[in-house]
Order: sequence, then structure tokens, then C-alpha cells
Amino acid sequence: MILKCLPPFQLFLFCSLFPLPELLAQKPKSENIKLEYTQLPLEPLGYKTLAVEVTYYGVRPSRAITKEHAGAYLEIPGYDRNTGQADLLVKATIGTYAVKEKELVRIEDPLLPNQSEARVRYTYAIHQKLPIKLEVIDTQGAELLEEYVNNSDVFKPHRLQYAAFTLADLQQYWDNNHRGQLAEMERELLQANLAAASSLLESQYGYAKRSKWLEVYTVKDKNKNYNDLDKAQALALKAYSSYYEDKASSLETLYEAIVSWEAALAEVDTENKKARINKKIATAIGLNLTVAYTWMDQFANARETIKKVRKISKYVSWASLWQGINDEREARFNANHKTPISAR
Repeated sequence: MILKCLPPFQLFLFCSLFPLPELLAQKPKSENIKLEYTQLPLEPLGYKTLAVEVTYYGVRPSRAITKEHAGAYLEIPGYDRNTGQADLLVKATIGTYAVKEKELVRIEDPLLPNQSEARVRYTYAIHQKLPIKLEVIDTQGAELLEEYVNNSDVFKPHRLQYAAFTLADLQQYWDNNHRGQLAEMERELLQANLAAASSLLESQYGYAKRSKWLEVYTVKDKNKNYNDLDKAQALALKAYSSYYEDKASSLETLYEAIVSWEAALAEVDTENKKARINKKIATAIGLNLTVAYTWMDQFANARETIKKVRKISKYVSWASLWQGINDEREARFNANHKTPISAR
């Protein structure tokens, strides 16, 4: 059974596209492929080297993370680390870990069939912060970025994992363990905020290797000929597999698949469930085309394909998800086809 071997997300996508009663006719089938690609920066700078500077205020590295370890979070993919003169200086100023208050939290467990009232437990939510100010300065001294990552200058609640059935037991636990708890919370918060800094730098300025799992559809049917869709699927799988290593050649192959899919989609008969290209099959082809146009950097065509499919089929749960992916790739593509800051 095809549904048994699908991962959860793919199962959701498959059932959204092809409700179970309709699986008795033509059966769309898919193969998945991991596409590797370079994520372009939102703000390309045109520089090549960077230096990193980490400053602690009030945090003892022995209890948290050393400066060297913290600095490792501040790399930018595509840039070489330089301890001397560099095109960019990335500065992280790590402030003092602070706890403002603890808040009592009442947890009411679900009522079981043999219970007359729900079981209640108690824990604390600790309001904490550990500010990290991130700065990026270019060789001319211009400050390109200055912000507290992850809103790290704001107190946020952190709920303890431990919960007690009485307030007295909870307070006793806190009295006996609060030092170790706070030290662990400090380490976790520092790591989380440094990871947020890393993600921000990578997204804004880096050229990171990324991967995404894609599905490519064809149709299984004993009574109708879908050789064109089988061939298009094979072409697309080949194109996606070589996308990172040889994008130019990959796009040529993907274009061949698009030609076949567009021709098939033009056959759609929305009134005839037995048609070779009915609503259900058109939806699968539309998904193939939308994804392909996105990776072809033809973002307007991807949007238009989503509109077409929405007109002929209501099973487009994937549309909003892929619209977001398409929009993000378009923003990054457009940003990288402008003059970089270093050349202005």
C-alpha cells in the first residue's frame, strides 16, 4: 500500500492532493529526491573575509561557553576567517544572565475515565534573559547590522521540566536545586541565542549549502498511456539530482520536463473524471510545474501555475506552503542581481 511507506508530511500532502475515494481511478505516484542548492544571501555584500570579536560582560565563560566556542557560531558561509585585516568585522557582545522572577504555573492533567477530578501539578516559569548584541561592520567602518538577536534583551519565561503535586514539594525542589537549574538554563539560553545569531548572519550575508526534499509526480494506470509524464518525471529527477553540481545543465533538463507537463496540463478536462488529464491529475502536474518553475528561478510562472491549479482543483493544501518558498527564493534571487554594497 503506497500510503504506508510515506513519511508524515508526504502523507499529508498526498492525501490533500488525492483524497482516498479518488484513488480507485488513476493513481498519481511520486518519487522523492533530495535537491541540494546554495541559499543566496538577502543582503549580498561582495566581500570575502571576516574577523570575529566576542566580548563578555558579566558572564563567566567557565559556566557558559568560552569565547572561542562562541566565536565559532559567528562564521558566515562563503567567507574566509581572517585574524588580521578583514573585509568584515562581526562583533558579539554577550551581556549578563539575569533572572527577574519566578511564576507559579498550575498544570491540570487530562481527566481519565476512572477519575472524578483532574490531577493537578505545579511548577515554576522562570523569567530570564541573556542579551547578545550582534554587530557587523565593514572595512570602511560602516555599521551594516546592529541588533539584539532573538530579542535577547527581553525577559522571557522558561518553564521547569520538574512539576510537583504540592506547592511545598515544588518549593523544596527549587530550594535544593535552583543553583544547578539556573546554571543549566544559562548555558541553554546562551547556546540558543548564539544559534540565532548564526542563523541571522547566514541568512543575511552567507552562501550556505542547503537541501530540500521534493516529490515529482507521474500517474499509474493500466488503461491509459502516461509515457509523457513518466519521461517528464525521469527528466526532473535527473535535473534535481545534479542541481548543485551543474545548475546550468540541470535547468536545461528541467526545461524539457516543463514542456511535457505544460502540454499535458493543456489537455485537462475538468468535467470528466475518466479523462486522461482530469482534475486530480492536473493537480499533480500543477505541483510538478510549480516546484520546477521555482527552481528554474521563474517565480512569476510558479505563481501563475498555482492560480491555474486553484481554479481547477480544490485540493491545493500545498499551495500556501510553496508560495512562501517561492517568494523567499525570489527575494534572495532579486537581491543578488543588484550591485553589491562593496561595489557601490
